Amino acid sequence: MKILLYNWVQFDNKEKAGGGVSVYIKNLIEYLIKDHNHIVYFLSSGNKYDPLVSEPYIKKSKNIFGNRCHTYEVINSDIIGPLGTLCWDLDRYLEDTRTTKIMEDFIKKNGPFDIIHIHNIGGFGQNFLRMKEKFPNTKFIFDLHNYNCFCMNSYLFNQKEQVLCTNYHTGNDCLTCYSKIGASEKLYKNRVKLFWKDHLFSKLIYKFKHGFKNLYKNNYKQYYVTTYKNCRCNAQSYVKFRENNIKYINENFDIILAVSQKVKDVAINYGLDAEKIKVSYIGTKFAENVKPPKVYNSNKKFKIAYMGYANTLKGFFFLVEALSSLSEEIAQNIDLVFAAKGAKEKFVKEKLSKFHSVEVLNGYTHDNIHSILQDVTLGIVPVLWDDNLPQVAIEIVSNGIPILCSDLGGASELSTSELFKFEGGNIEDFKNKLIYLIQNPSELQQYWIHHNGLMTMDKHIKILEQIYKENN
Repeated sequence: MKILLYNWVQFDNKEKAGGGVSVYIKNLIEYLIKDHNHIVYFLSSGNKYDPLVSEPYIKKSKNIFGNRCHTYEVINSDIIGPLGTLCWDLDRYLEDTRTTKIMEDFIKKNGPFDIIHIHNIGGFGQNFLRMKEKFPNTKFIFDLHNYNCFCMNSYLFNQKEQVLCTNYHTGNDCLTCYSKIGASEKLYKNRVKLFWKDHLFSKLIYKFKHGFKNLYKNNYKQYYVTTYKNCRCNAQSYVKFRENNIKYINENFDIILAVSQKVKDVAINYGLDAEKIKVSYIGTKFAENVKPPKVYNSNKKFKIAYMGYANTLKGFFFLVEALSSLSEEIAQNIDLVFAAKGAKEKFVKEKLSKFHSVEVLNGYTHDNIHSILQDVTLGIVPVLWDDNLPQVAIEIVSNGIPILCSDLGGASELSTSELFKFEGGNIEDFKNKLIYLIQNPSELQQYWIHHNGLMTMDKHIKILEQIYKENN
């Protein structure tokens, strides 16, 4: 089977861009290439820019799997990735033909492919979603790792109002939510650096050639500045973005994969074809080494962990505010650990000074996650958006620790016990659930009684291969 996977950034990039999607694709490829009957290609676009060339083109790239996986990059794509960075000129995405034509030529040259599996919108124009018209014998699969086919910022979350976006008022809310963030000069410059760092000769030119600044400025002006000053984006652009994405995906994709039941429900609500959507919980290597459920030690303090990012979307500030409103009597019996990238230690410790102890770390890695969670009693996943299926939830559960989750997103689907689910954004409901578990620690076992298990990569690949092989 010949398979082409697509994302806006290569899965093994040194900057670790692409987050959990890049990690998943890397794991996916590692397992697919074990079967020598599979020929795996990977294409990215929107992450590399060469200021010495004005036209977009495709080049072969290196990857951690060598010649077992064939990786290619579109250089100088007219659509910078991720897609949210282009929202100040959305019409560029709506009208693009040049990048789409390059990708079409790539598929003709390297195909025919049995499967083309898209993991993100970004790096290509909207017409790429209609590629099935050019290759009717190829099975096209769209993966809903996020909501970027409905929403430029991928979250369906109003950044201005800091609430779930349930009505975008025919695109008008989008103009004040996200449209002015855009692809900045700094972002474009970083994309240029990423390209030049690939080549020693280019590094030397980049460092010493005096004319580079003029070349850079001219190309930056051509790609972004002129467009920004003559911005054509309006509310109707956002309507066309959403409606056409939904229309083209329904018409041209054979299968739509949702990484949780919640994602499927959201997708159907926004108009994706329910008959084409399959729930496919993503596989993870953490599921291969699941630790047994921890038994609460009453001789120790009740320890709570939050892991991830210190931002509004992930519920970090909600959690800090909610915890700060607990009584001192309860707080004195709780230890807290925040492994949150970008967290301000002084802010957290001042807000939560009543607790027995507070530890603040600037994020976590797969190397230190086990030591961070060693004495943790309960994890918290308090997201304020319909987070598709947070990897951190899987990581905490695989360490034998139950999680108390917001009902937004897919994390709460790991266990069907209502004791571990609260209404997203509702401080009182969160506190009631948390206090009950603290005062009744034996109830922590209910999480495991109702636990649905974690998806291993082996099992996930078998399910995915079956989907690949099914008749259109």
